Amino acid sequence: MTSIVDGQPFREGLHRIADEAKVNIWLDRRVDPSRVIRVGPVGPTVFGALETLAASHDCVITPIDNVLLVGRAAWVDQTLSNLLAITPSKNPPATTINWDDLTTPQEALQKVTRSTNTPNLPHDLWPAVMLRAVTPEVSITLILAQFDAKPQFGKTQGLPFQITRSPKPTTASRSYFPGGRPTELRNIVAKLDPKHKTKLIGNQLRILTSPTVHRQLVSQLLRAQQPAGPDPDRDTFTVRKMSTSAANAFQQLAASAGKKCVIDPAAENACQQQVTVEGQDITLKTLVSRIAQQAGVQVTWQNDSILITK
Repeated sequence: MTSIVDGQPFREGLHRIADEAKVNIWLDRRVDPSRVIRVGPVGPTVFGALETLAASHDCVITPIDNVLLVGRAAWVDQTLSNLLAITPSKNPPATTINWDDLTTPQEALQKVTRSTNTPNLPHDLWPAVMLRAVTPEVSITLILAQFDAKPQFGKTQGLPFQITRSPKPTTASRSYFPGGRPTELRNIVAKLDPKHKTKLIGNQLRILTSPTVHRQLVSQLLRAQQPAGPDPDRDTFTVRKMSTSAANAFQQLAASAGKKCVIDPAAENACQQQVTVEGQDITLKTLVSRIAQQAGVQVTWQNDSILITK
């Protein structure tokens, strides 16, 4: 995928990409969600796009338990450590957790636990949230992580828990599936942490290292999965409705196809017009053609560029 999110607030840009791929986002509450994005085209993978957006706001990302954590590096690593410490259970099962806009943390916690008998949390007003296929334990841990705290779950039914301060993360164990290449994975983690420990159990490689190294390792593995560039004539795109200048739209769409955008001087004024970029399951050439019609210009596709003329 390739996406254009320039001009959008940070939170909205993250969700524009994540929602299309049904990826759950959990954003550090100490990060400004309204700061405008200026990064150009992002992709070609969902992870690559979200990592680029995060880096533009001095944030990092990492996936865990069907959730992509986005925030300051120290907070992400601490939250990752808290989530890795959860003992997996089948009861209660994973489900969809959601709450409305302007929900308080206390109300969110009560919605997850289905109980009004929950520990008190600081007052805040949170945006609407939908977390797909997550367990209540994970949801509770995410909510408390926003206040540098973690749950200490009991062993009786009903998810009783106490709130404790998040300890400084040290080491955590996590399973990886090397697909018959455990030595290659060991070599990668050894460069990140020479003191790591590994244990091969069936098709899983258990790695004991710091949360920071786990985050860096996952990033390396996912960044290595780079698909081929899009075919402007065949690959289809979905772009949510947004307004921008024709010049900006041409430049971003050309870059997503791996081409330069060359605007003839005679077409520069026309390309300053505001256009609406929108389309569902259409080819890149069709999308570019629609923008050209709005701006009253012509587009010529060349080997390494697209030429815009009047």
